[in-house]
Amino acid sequence: MGQLSSQLTLVVSAYHAYSDFLACNIALLQKYWPDCEVEKICALDVETDAMKALLPFFDKVVVDETSVGGKNMLRVQKALELVKTPYVLLILDDFLLYDRIHNEDLSAMVAFAEAHNAGSISLIYKNSERQNFNAPSREAPVLKESPADDPYRISLRSVFWKTEYVKKFADRYPSPSDFERLGSTYSLSLPESIYTVVRGREIYPNLDIIQRGKFRLNSTAFLRKEGLSYDTDRWPDLTWKDKAVITLRNRIYLLSPKLVTKLVAKAPWRKKY
Repeated sequence: MGQLSSQLTLVVSAYHAYSDFLACNIALLQKYWPDCEVEKICALDVETDAMKALLPFFDKVVVDETSVGGKNMLRVQKALELVKTPYVLLILDDFLLYDRIHNEDLSAMVAFAEAHNAGSISLIYKNSERQNFNAPSREAPVLKESPADDPYRISLRSVFWKTEYVKKFADRYPSPSDFERLGSTYSLSLPESIYTVVRGREIYPNLDIIQRGKFRLNSTAFLRKEGLSYDTDRWPDLTWKDKAVITLRNRIYLLSPKLVTKLVAKAPWRKKY
């Protein structure tokens, strides 16, 4: 094991109903990160038979059956207690890799975080800046500090965290949506900085393929490209109406990300997935 294993741990938060996507996640980790040398921990809600078949991939597994119904971060809390490294990659089971991970890039992020007191680094682009998974950049990644009013300043898509920093958010917000929306405001009271990749190759290049139980745009095209199977009865292709609603929602958000995020964060009916 190399030096990276003493600096970084991978934690995957898994939902039992997404067992087919966890299988896809594992297959892509093996394909795009074949020289992974960090400890891998799975945080699971229910250990079904389908899940049991996948768990040998991980070094450690924690199960918390109370971490459902808007309390998904409870299982993440348990997993973070097992993390012994100063930094952690925290991903969800439907965050699927689409390109190679380079250990030297991750080591560089650790060094950058130590030098800049970074609590979190988004290892992918944000919003409309996302790159095409069919033609990813090969240039060196460039980082930029996130401003105080950046929408979703704290996001599960960020992936890279100082372990003690992310524990504060996981312990404070059992709901993933509150972790992000309310956590973005809470982060302003903490001394750590937050950074994101703005140019060059994404360091943990992944697609979030499911939103509120439905595919995101281009997700099924990606799965077919990778030759990955999924439960077509549970996860049918998007209808034209689904695609129209997703496109409209994205356009509304991009008109004013800061305003939309602020309004949704304070709405009593906000979804706490």
